[in-house]
Formats: sequence, structure tokens, C-alpha cells
Amino acid sequence: MIARISLVRLRPELPRADALEQWLGPHADVVRAMPEVREYVVALAHPRAGEGGWDAVATLRFDSAADLSAALEDPHNADALARTRAPFVERVEILIAEEHWVVRR
Repeated sequence: MIARISLVRLRPELPRADALEQWLGPHADVVRAMPEVREYVVALAHPRAGEGGWDAVATLRFDSAADLSAALEDPHNADALARTRAPFVERVEILIAEEHWVVRR
């Protein structure tokens, strides 16, 4: 599998509940509509990150690099993802990784 792993810092002026409502609502709806996506996991840090920290890790998984490219380079998807991410994300760092499962139960 190929994964797009995002370190996410939420907008500090936005209450966490409001950020999650946007993230797990309209933004997740865009991801759900992409047939190439096999898994989408949002892991929230607890408690909320302080100055310079990260609030969450989001992972999108695809069967192949071609599927990742098809999903994320599609202009409609790219626009919808950026538009729905802007209200709650202050900063994001992205890593594309080939996953090798060591333990999977």
C-alpha cells in the first residue's frame, strides 16, 4: 500500500470541536467520494498540541502510487480538499510512504 501521511496543526483560534466538525464532516465527505481511497484514518493527539506541536496525523491509503496520483491530482478533488481543509488547518506537512505491514491482526 501507498500512504499519504499528513501531520496537521489545527487553527488555534478555532475550538477543537468546531475543527473536528469540519474535518470529519465536509472534508471527510470529499475523501469518501474518491473511489481510489482504501482507508482514511485521523489520529488525534491528546491533549491538543501546544506551541509548535502537531494536533493530529491523517493517513490516506491507496493500493498503488497510480491510485494516489489519480485521486489527489484530479483538479476537482484537489480543489475540494483545499477548500474544505482551509477552515480548520493552520499547517500541514506531508509524507508519501510505501507501507510494509509488520503486524496486522
